[in-house]
Amino acid sequence: MLTDFCVYTIVSRDRLDPVALEGIPLVGRESRIWRAGDALREEAQKSGQSLPILLADAKDCSRLLYWGLLQEIELRPDHTKYTVDRLRALPGRHTPQELVLRSTGEHIAQGFIRPYALCHTPRFLNIDAEAPALSPEEGPSEGSLVEGAAMQVTVNAYERNPEARRRCIAHYGCRCFVCGFDFAARYGDLGEGFIEVHHLVPLFEIQTEYKVDPIRDLRPLCPNCHAMIHRERPPLDPEELRRRLVVAA
Repeated sequence: MLTDFCVYTIVSRDRLDPVALEGIPLVGRESRIWRAGDALREEAQKSGQSLPILLADAKDCSRLLYWGLLQEIELRPDHTKYTVDRLRALPGRHTPQELVLRSTGEHIAQGFIRPYALCHTPRFLNIDAEAPALSPEEGPSEGSLVEGAAMQVTVNAYERNPEARRRCIAHYGCRCFVCGFDFAARYGDLGEGFIEVHHLVPLFEIQTEYKVDPIRDLRPLCPNCHAMIHRERPPLDPEELRRRLVVAA
């Protein structure tokens, strides 16, 4: 059962998506001291309830992306460290402006960018929902072929390198390594160049900097096959998923 109030915060989506896809806990860091949030968490624990947290993209606060249950809140002298059990994707297009602030009873205003607020728990949260994690979006960034460099801004995440992605696609082609789906063939210009790239060894397991081999370490996958690979722990090998496709056929 969820508490009547929740925590709202913002984290960059390029840090949220990989954590959601891997299905691992989110460990975040916020410069503000969440004293009221910690008190709510303690009250929830005593009453057998769960304190939810809702997360929007720090680069674009116009949409709520994920939510989860706060497992821990650690108050430090100059920051707060928090742990979310796992990230659940929010279906639809819910906005922060749907949230009502606990302090004032007013909806969050347009342009509200503070990274922490206590709000009334919205009715659209469903603790029983097993919403799938969103697939990671690999946007452009600068750098060499070094992958997995840990970044600590709001969460622990691991960098993905666009040049490694480019070389992987140049070798294997822009079609799914498992099922052969080609987005350009199906959707025309809209699908041109669209494919996801899968790391055979999850970056969160490496937890250090390493030089990626785009041909040995990466595979292009469609979102469906990528999601199926990550339904098991550890993730399935793409060759194994391909064999299962043959058996299913």
